[in-house]
Amino acid sequence: MKKLFVIIAFIISGISLSAQNAGVAADIGYTFNKRSMGYFGVSGSFYNSRPYNSSNDLLLNIGLGAGAYVGRFGGETKAIPAGSFNVGIGGALDAKVVASQHFINPSLGLNLLNAVKLHLGYSIPGKSISGIRMKGFTVGITLSFGTRGYYLDVSN
Repeated sequence: MKKLFVIIAFIISGISLSAQNAGVAADIGYTFNKRSMGYFGVSGSFYNSRPYNSSNDLLLNIGLGAGAYVGRFGGETKAIPAGSFNVGIGGALDAKVVASQHFINPSLGLNLLNAVKLHLGYSIPGKSISGIRMKGFTVGITLSFGTRGYYLDVSN
């Protein structure tokens, strides 16, 4: 599983660095889904512009991410590798899907220029972890520390 995580991280980095207006970021965050979990990962913003280069169109952002949720399960600290796909609209709204072997979590949220993201969603359970099923409403906040191309440019 660790090899898969590393491969996904390199793929995201490669896509991000080769695309126009792209960037990569290190992410840290907090998520609550029946228990508190920290999040550590990388994300890439590989489409970060206005369609047709028009200042009248909505600002769009498409990104991929990979990381791990870390929390206490059955008295032990465990990491859950996960991948994500998100679409940001207008520099303020964000739709995101996070997937792992233990859950799929679609969510909607607020995005402050790709630097701070606050999401509310619902976790659909997958394989249980230490007898615990990751099911129900979720809330999370993520801080991203990225390259210049990662952050949304609203000046155009």
